[in-house]
Amino acid sequence: PEALTAAAPKFELVYPSMKTVVKAKFGLEAGCGVLALREWYWSESLRRMFRDFRPTGHDRNVVHHSKIGFCVFFDGDVKKLLWLYCGSHNFSASAFGQFTSGGRLQVFNYELGVFFGAGDSQQAMSFDDFSIDFEVPAPEYPAADRAFTSGALEELHEQQRDAIELQFIQSFEADFGAR
Repeated sequence: PEALTAAAPKFELVYPSMKTVVKAKFGLEAGCGVLALREWYWSESLRRMFRDFRPTGHDRNVVHHSKIGFCVFFDGDVKKLLWLYCGSHNFSASAFGQFTSGGRLQVFNYELGVFFGAGDSQQAMSFDDFSIDFEVPAPEYPAADRAFTSGALEELHEQQRDAIELQFIQSFEADFGAR
């Protein structure tokens, strides 16, 4: 229908910000760092595509490992779901595969994903029929925040080390006096 072709498609990536991960229930201490986006995938120029992952379910402070992709359009006032994909793999060439020079698709990791498709817009399902456990539409990152990346994680650890070192120096000076 015209509603699907009238506007250019808009791609958004829902991915947790640094602040979302730091304040999460298990946060950095539980090894959340292994889920960090590689630094070279993030840049300020891509900020407009990123949206913050904000959980809404029974435990609002848990950052999910699941990957969800979906295509939504409006049929009047009703939000319709054209397709929905859920999986646990990473978005990488190893997980989705890459073509060899001979044209064969080579996949290194095999993980389960489920695809729900409507076929066409006439068969599209109501978006409300699916339970998606995060805010939709997802909010933009606050200006002072950024994506949870390996580089941002290193910066945070460096800041924590500096704070501990400063605390040690201040404690030493209080106990023994500045010399």
